[in-house]
Amino acid sequence: MLGKNDYLKIHSENKNLVDSLFQIYFSTKGARTFYPVSGSFQSALSGNVLNNYKNKEITGALIKLYNSTYSRLLDNGNTLDDRWDYIRKKYIHEYRTENLRVTDNAKFSEIIDDINYH
Repeated sequence: MLGKNDYLKIHSENKNLVDSLFQIYFSTKGARTFYPVSGSFQSALSGNVLNNYKNKEITGALIKLYNSTYSRLLDNGNTLDDRWDYIRKKYIHEYRTENLRVTDNAKFSEIIDDINYH
């Protein structure tokens, strides 16, 4: 467990590294949301084409993928998007300037906790 002054020491001794990691974290914003493409599956389903496939294991896996797995992924994506909005608003200065403002151990610990939560 890190002591009271360890967070500030870590940041001050590794400022360029910590700041660059924070920049990378904010630069990946475009890759957060998952949008499945399901038009072909929906066409096959509505046209009853899936019943023509002989491999029922693959057909069952496709149905599970599109009917339950993707729904869960979309829900998880929405949660991550909400958390991302919270983080971006809270750290708008850091996002805009690409410079992590660390004033004390508590602030650095809070930033790390927020990123971990996201």
